[in-house]
Amino acid sequence: MRKYRENKSTFLLVLATIIVFNYVDYLLTIRVLRAGGQELNPIMARLFEISPVVAATAKLGTVGAAVLVLLMLRRYRRTLEASLVLLLAFTALMFYHAALAIRIA
Repeated sequence: MRKYRENKSTFLLVLATIIVFNYVDYLLTIRVLRAGGQELNPIMARLFEISPVVAATAKLGTVGAAVLVLLMLRRYRRTLEASLVLLLAFTALMFYHAALAIRIA
C-alpha cells in the first residue's frame, strides 16, 4: 500500500479510470434502457424516470464528488483501499455491461 500511496500518478490513474467507467456505465445504461431493459438500482431507476439528465447529474456528480474526497484524503490508508474497491466495483460493472451487450446484440 505504501508504494501505491507514494506513486501519485498511479493513484490519479485509478481515480481517472473510476470516472471514465462511471461515465461509460451511464452511457451503456442508456443503451440498455432504449433496448427495453431496466435499471436495477432503484434510486437510479427513479431518477431515469424523471429524466436521463437528472440521472446523469446525480450519477456523475456523486461519483465525481467521491473521487474529489478520495483525492483530498489520499494520505490515509482507508482512502487508498476505498479507491481500489471502487475501481474493482466499476470494473465488475464493465464486465456486466459487456455480458449484457453480448446478449442484446
